Amino acid sequence: MARFRNTPVLELRELAVVYKSRGQPPLQAVKKVSLSVRRGRSLGIVGESGCGKTSLARAITGIIRAHSGSLLFEGGDVSRLDTHGRRLYRRKVQMIFQDASGSLNPRMTARQTLAEVFTVHRLCSQDQIGQSVEELLERVALPLKLLDAYPREMSGGQCQRVSIARCLALQPELIIADEPVSALDVSVQARILNLLRVLQLELHLTMIMISHDLAVVRHVCDEVAVMHNGELVESGPTVSVLERPHHSYTRKLLAAVPDVNRALNARSGQL
Repeated sequence: MARFRNTPVLELRELAVVYKSRGQPPLQAVKKVSLSVRRGRSLGIVGESGCGKTSLARAITGIIRAHSGSLLFEGGDVSRLDTHGRRLYRRKVQMIFQDASGSLNPRMTARQTLAEVFTVHRLCSQDQIGQSVEELLERVALPLKLLDAYPREMSGGQCQRVSIARCLALQPELIIADEPVSALDVSVQARILNLLRVLQLELHLTMIMISHDLAVVRHVCDEVAVMHNGELVESGPTVSVLERPHHSYTRKLLAAVPDVNRALNARSGQL
């Protein structure tokens, strides 16, 4: 088990992301970031809006292309994958978006949304899809009566659970959650975060959580990486970084939270 947990699933080597617009100077959103995520662990990437954390996440998933640097997944260079390899990579690396209802097709019920994944990727036979969909819904703690509900008929938390179930259908190795609870009420946030933590432990998932909420990262993530102006300025075990920060920007983030200890303790009680 020690070897399992110490194996890097993902490794970034001086990864950079640059946005180019006609008539505008290039914008370097991510500046030579190097980090690794060990198998079965959770990494929180924190920083203020515009620091590059979401651009980094999208480069990892392949939504956008990195400008330079290397992205290694399970030891292999993603940039060298052929068409079949890239297809497998996209199945193994899944993303949970901030706007859960917006990421779901408004014209499809929860049943149709989940069944589509099994059909498109041919994960099981047609006569097994119904049972597989029901098992997914149970895994994310949603009642089966919601199978025929549309996104507009579900709460934000319920929509996020459907989104999580859709990711799990592909049995991913790595899940990237981009501010997955920031649009939800605090009480709902706690339940979703608990669900993600339980799923991570039960399924041995590796997880990257993008968040501006230090309390969320403190109580959900094993390790944390702090980004500022596109750069990685500090990283390490979550408790060590947040209780004994070395970089001035990390200290600034902590100071910006009114009574950090009280905020963290309050969130801890909910989680």
